[in-house]
Amino acid sequence: MSRTTTAYDASIDLFSPADSTLGLTKDGWWSHRFIRSIRKRLTGHPHDCAYLATIPEPLKSTVLDHYKNR
Repeated sequence: MSRTTTAYDASIDLFSPADSTLGLTKDGWWSHRFIRSIRKRLTGHPHDCAYLATIPEPLKSTVLDHYKNR
């Protein structure tokens, strides 16, 4: 699921506060509306798409629940 800091809809998107430990420097929103297919050849190399963080619990469960039940 994608996260945006600009184009959100508070009635359907999940609020996500900034968290510098995850590299999230601004408040934002987890959203289904921007899910797109991205070819692995564009993201499978560290110099093209750096890995920044893993979403920790309990946030991970909250985001997954929102994804599955929206």
